[in-house]
Amino acid sequence: MAQIDGLPERFHIMPEPAPEVERIEAAEAFFASIPATVNHGSDKAYYSPSIIISSVTVGRAWG
Repeated sequence: MAQIDGLPERFHIMPEPAPEVERIEAAEAFFASIPATVNHGSDKAYYSPSIIISSVTVGRAWG
């Protein structure tokens, strides 16, 4: 939000994050629904549309 000049105050409210178990279940459901191979454990996130592979960083590395 700090990157958006003039953003109305109503958008500055940060909701409490869902419990980790709910976040993991939601993420698992999302990735199960997409037609792509998703690899976990990389130190860099990337997407390769030519072979439909995504690589995601490990856990808290997302920030």
